[in-house]
Amino acid sequence: MINDIPDQALIIYTDGSRSDTGRTGSGSFSKTPGNDVKISIRNPDHCSVFRLELIAISGALDHALNSYKDIIWILTDSRSSIQYLKNWPKIMDSTGLDMLSELARLGQYVSIVCLGSMSPVDTIICGCAWERSN
Repeated sequence: MINDIPDQALIIYTDGSRSDTGRTGSGSFSKTPGNDVKISIRNPDHCSVFRLELIAISGALDHALNSYKDIIWILTDSRSSIQYLKNWPKIMDSTGLDMLSELARLGQYVSIVCLGSMSPVDTIICGCAWERSN
């Protein structure tokens, strides 16, 4: 899947994690010529890893909104986050609704936003989360 990403795309990698003591964080990383962007977010202790992954994707969407790229790929290692967002008509919580709102705003400025998995096993559930028709 990663080999299919166009060269001109902005690629943002995301992750969320929790330590054995319950400290949590989310982050994203993107590399563009001459500019690496690292975003680290300290989250409340004892958050679920699922929620941390969603927070990381939300941070990546914020970063994408401030980029000037026409094609954006957000890559995550969280299969459950992708499945959650693919089921968007049933999303009712504030984090999910905020992410859908960010995707809609981003869709006004870019051609394609894709949310996919970094794992070859999960490529079956990956694909474009939103594509603007011109």
